Amino acid sequence: MASAAPIPRRLAVAWLLMTCVSLSLPQAGVRAEGSAGRGEDRDTTSAGQARLGDLVQRARDVYRRRDSVDAQRRPLALERDPLAIRITKLQGLGREMVATLAKLNRHAQMVNNNLQNAQGNDVFPLRRQLRAVQGEIENLELQMRANNDLIDVGIADLKTLDNQIAPLDKELARLWTDIEEVREGWTDLREPAEKFARGDYEAVFEAVDDWQQTDLLWPGGYHWKALCAYELGDITEAETHANKAEDLRTKELGMTDPVSESEAVLALVHMKMGGKYAARAKDRFSKALRLSNKEPSWFTNFVMGRSYAERETDATRAKVELERSLKVKPKNPCATVWLARLQTTAKKETVRDVAAGTQTLEAMWTESGGRSWRLGYFLVEAYVAANRKADAETLWKTVLALAPAGEQSGLRERYAKLSPGS
Repeated sequence: MASAAPIPRRLAVAWLLMTCVSLSLPQAGVRAEGSAGRGEDRDTTSAGQARLGDLVQRARDVYRRRDSVDAQRRPLALERDPLAIRITKLQGLGREMVATLAKLNRHAQMVNNNLQNAQGNDVFPLRRQLRAVQGEIENLELQMRANNDLIDVGIADLKTLDNQIAPLDKELARLWTDIEEVREGWTDLREPAEKFARGDYEAVFEAVDDWQQTDLLWPGGYHWKALCAYELGDITEAETHANKAEDLRTKELGMTDPVSESEAVLALVHMKMGGKYAARAKDRFSKALRLSNKEPSWFTNFVMGRSYAERETDATRAKVELERSLKVKPKNPCATVWLARLQTTAKKETVRDVAAGTQTLEAMWTESGGRSWRLGYFLVEAYVAANRKADAETLWKTVLALAPAGEQSGLRERYAKLSPGS
């Protein structure tokens, strides 16, 4: 039996575009009501909205309980912390007294030795000196006993407070676990990584802004905002969000240990700022890499790869980090799309793989329902790299129609440079 003739590429791309558009429309018998199909985000369905409402309510409940526990803990902590500081000072004073006592004892021993060998008029002043030193020793020993008594009382009071605070800290830790579970549910539903990967940065901003009305203590939200601002070319805003994430983590939450995600996002922004910030960025990247080696993070490796992808000289490093990200979390869309972009735009033969990158971008374009002009333009770039001019031109028209009016002029300039004479 003869095989069917292959579909010409121009027709294939046109079919792909029509399919993507049609997939965004509900079809009877294809999916259940409220579930999301291709080209539709789950958080926009009725079921998704209901689930989002549940997540918001759960987050509010967790924060309400957290505030209640914190209100019980705060006065105890206000009493405990100064007491702990006072005990530390008393213990320091005690060590100083011990050192002083040792010196006085040595001095008394020296005077006593001199007294044993003294004769005549030398005896009386040495005896007087010895009595004075012994008096100092007695007074110091009294002070030491009083100081030790204060320490003992303070430690007993501190232990009482610790016993009262411990169950509250345990409850706060449990509530923190609860809010992290709620965040995971929110991330699963709102899909910031998927939105970011297809270039829908405005939607990520909107989703995170909405969530942060309830979840006030989430540094990760500011990480997403920083990345989106970076992609939109607003580096000042990106730095603001990156700093907010770090301030929230260290000042509000009291987390003193560095984390790879914060280091990577700050490094991404500082590397773009250049100048005096470049050296700082390299240090942060090194720290992020060390931390992620201990505790793997797909997000950290992606951000590092994204930064390296800016420079052709770092294309190999970009490939390594993006592949690491995919190893930590296979098929994560952020690393997937940027590895594909790297494969279709890099000049290095060891990095460039136009066929594989194009195939990936085509699959993502189809899965997105053909609705993202930024993702579509990535695929246009890939078609040009693959010398598929007809496909590029066909898709370009769709991308231009999808792009907001304010973006079309800049997009035309980019395409003119990409495909001269078009």
